Amino acid sequence: MQWAHDCRALIDIACLALWCAALSLSWAGTFIALARVDAAGKGKKGWNGKAKSGICVSSREGDGSWQEDDVGNVGPSPPLVTIIKPLKGVDDGMEENIVSFLQQDYPEYEIIFCVDAEKDKAYAFVCDILSRHHTYAKRVVFTTKGARVGPNPKINNMVPAFDLVRSELVLSSDSNARVEASYLRRVVKYMTNDDKVVIASGFVAGFSPSGFGGMLECLYLNTFYARFMLLLDALGIPQVVGKNIMFRRDFILRNGGLAALGYHLAEDNVMGQWAVRERLKVVLTREPSYQHIGSHSLYDFWQRHLRWGRLRKGLAFGGFVAEVVTYPFVSLLIGCASIPAVFGMSLSCYCVLHICLHCASDMVLYNCVLGEHDGGGFWKSVCAWAMREITALPMWLHVASGNTVNWRGSVLRVLRGGDIEDVTESATRKLM
Repeated sequence: MQWAHDCRALIDIACLALWCAALSLSWAGTFIALARVDAAGKGKKGWNGKAKSGICVSSREGDGSWQEDDVGNVGPSPPLVTIIKPLKGVDDGMEENIVSFLQQDYPEYEIIFCVDAEKDKAYAFVCDILSRHHTYAKRVVFTTKGARVGPNPKINNMVPAFDLVRSELVLSSDSNARVEASYLRRVVKYMTNDDKVVIASGFVAGFSPSGFGGMLECLYLNTFYARFMLLLDALGIPQVVGKNIMFRRDFILRNGGLAALGYHLAEDNVMGQWAVRERLKVVLTREPSYQHIGSHSLYDFWQRHLRWGRLRKGLAFGGFVAEVVTYPFVSLLIGCASIPAVFGMSLSCYCVLHICLHCASDMVLYNCVLGEHDGGGFWKSVCAWAMREITALPMWLHVASGNTVNWRGSVLRVLRGGDIEDVTESATRKLM
């Protein structure tokens, strides 16, 4: 029958279009990364102290004085920068992470570490680090009592520290972030080159994974998240990531201060919305915001990306629904309906070609983002990639099935728009 033939033709066209879109998005993100990402080891000095590409970024002389060079040159009078480090507990690799900020190759900066209470293990841990390591920071301060401005524990932790800030430029940095010695000079340059830039951050990337959960974590960050952040940024949609985020103090104050972010799980996204509303600029830096992955259990991995997935769903439900089509094994099934018939190839040949194309795109992107850092090795990465893609659809379904997340000991409900409420507090209020 003609109508049946026409319907079949429309289905083939739709499936072919979806398949091509998924593959195009995959490789588009990879090519954008190759063109613009300034990963560690690409013309810089690595964390192991070895110069890369003949350029040395260390500019402190033997007497500790600061000298300018061509890497992140911010002029003769660099602005004061305050680094706020919210801490809770002790993470794998945390000492090296903290030391990388204590020894920044920048002449004017301060660090404020903040914990919710002195009994937090992070307090004694960082105090011990400070007793054993030299710092170039002009001032190092601890706040040991968090505020209560909403259910977001990170913001509660940071509010007292923000009240102590004396500089115009502020860098909020998570405890698992690790940077190179030239990091501050590089990111400050984005702010000083254009007064309309109020936020500068880099897309999050991982390195040094340990265990299978760590490999999955590293793969997710360096491919799925890196790809879509780069794609959206290229399309002119501002991307803000709270791993390492530099912002202007007066910009935050005129929008209500950090306290105004207490009821948002994605406080970084809200800051980006503020900038768009004021027609100011948000910059996604060429340098990724690296985090040390270390050991992750499969449960930790699942819970973290369940939280991020439900946040994505709350922020952009349409995008969350559409993203499932980009999963390689989902697009494989979509393509099965038309690709073999349209191109005259066997089903097995199509499946092998499809998987190889998507895997190659992710491995190129993964290597590009890593730079010269440890990513666990090629074959481990390929095995982790296969497991990630097999579990991608079950993860998506789990994300779609609910709205609650566990974060830092709190059970939170993600509402539409990314707002959150404390489930325990909400239940208590209903009983009263």
